[in-house]
Amino acid sequence: MGIEDAPGLLPLASISLTHVQFDPSDPLGMFMAYASLAPIAILVSYGTLVAFRRDLATCLMLTGQLVNEGVNFVAKKVVKQARPTAVMAEFPTLACAHTEYLGNGYGMPSSHSQFVAFFAVYASIYAIRKLHFTSSIWKALIHSSVTSMAGLVAFSRYTIPRSFVSPLPSPSTPSPTHLTRVVVGLACGTAFAVVWYELCTRVLIPSIDLGHPLARWLLLRDTSRIPNVLVFEYDKAVEEVRRLDRDGTSSAPAGRRKRR
Repeated sequence: MGIEDAPGLLPLASISLTHVQFDPSDPLGMFMAYASLAPIAILVSYGTLVAFRRDLATCLMLTGQLVNEGVNFVAKKVVKQARPTAVMAEFPTLACAHTEYLGNGYGMPSSHSQFVAFFAVYASIYAIRKLHFTSSIWKALIHSSVTSMAGLVAFSRYTIPRSFVSPLPSPSTPSPTHLTRVVVGLACGTAFAVVWYELCTRVLIPSIDLGHPLARWLLLRDTSRIPNVLVFEYDKAVEEVRRLDRDGTSSAPAGRRKRR
């Protein structure tokens, strides 16, 4: 009797969102597994920025990221290509068990690859066209960082499924479908990022009224025309602190501050 059949034990399930399996014999297996979780960290960063900055550009980028996920979901339903395994043709009886390691649902195009491609391309375009720094090296640093991250995640989605081929009883050449779904995902994410950026720049941002009561209640703001937001906010903060120091109100309780 197996442990799963033991009396008194209930079958457990895992959260597929963060459930990543890898080959422990692969020296890079754990690193690639953590790399594949990058989209979750990106979504947390989105939420933090939207909650604390309320910048219109960030809100629209997050909206585009979610729409991009919707496009990927629809594309998978249209293509209906099962998550690839290298053993489907050679070992039909192992195909189902093998696919189970790679998750349920369809695999074309790769959602991870499409996600990070959208993020990297949109962030790069925005940094190059909208952000202004005293040195151009910062734009190159942003572009290289997000591109490297996207490439690492995409590579992890190619290597992790392939690692499950090694324990098979006979040699098998990894299916090119692994690479195809990753490449298609990168292409879809890149194309949609360009389209969404142009849509935001030409249509959405000009048509959104930040003077609307709802926008004012949500504290939405558009800082895209400010050359360097970081320097601007720093200067304003220093200026306000100096004013409070001059008025003697910086450390006084709210009820005891001098009336202006």
